Amino acid sequence: MIMKITKCEHACLTIEVDGRVLVIDPGVYSTSFRPSENIDAVIITHEHSDHFDPEKVSEILQLNPNVVIFTTQKVTSDIASARVPNINEKIVVGNFSLQFFGHDHAPIVDGVVPCDNFGVVVNDILAYPGDSFELSPIRPQILAVPVSAPWLKINESMKYVAAVKPVKIFPTHDALLSDIGKSITYGWIHRTCDEIGVEFIDLSPSAELTI
Repeated sequence: MIMKITKCEHACLTIEVDGRVLVIDPGVYSTSFRPSENIDAVIITHEHSDHFDPEKVSEILQLNPNVVIFTTQKVTSDIASARVPNINEKIVVGNFSLQFFGHDHAPIVDGVVPCDNFGVVVNDILAYPGDSFELSPIRPQILAVPVSAPWLKINESMKYVAAVKPVKIFPTHDALLSDIGKSITYGWIHRTCDEIGVEFIDLSPSAELTI
């Protein structure tokens, strides 16, 4: 089974298997994302606009009326057809096996949880935590690592990579970084990867990673 992962700007990913597509976190910063007619499922990890753009989701629904949407309870009030997944339950939609994990968005202010948030493992290969550093229920082959946000420090991203120790990683959640900021931030993540034997992939927007 060949999986093609495409990163759009910031936190949006598309995963394609045998011509069918899973979309994760189509937010307002993900300008290169274009809905297609072959989308089986959408995952919205939480309610923040950089992960959930109602206009993008509306376009997806128009092209794919039978699409299955997984999201948090708060977002279901905006999407009538969406459902809240059970954490740790494995759910199969078309070519995609999904296992959700986690519950809380990482705090920006100590002791305050901004909202619900979950991560997902796709086909036992790719782990994406949303806005958190929750550990996935399995050691994934590929980890999408958040690297820039009001809720994180770069050493937390580095510790997360070391704790998960996947085979490969690529950075995500990086729209707030300038080119200089990316070079510095990616450099620290790359250093951690080198130390523990993990492959670092600088996946540019619209670039594909084939597994």
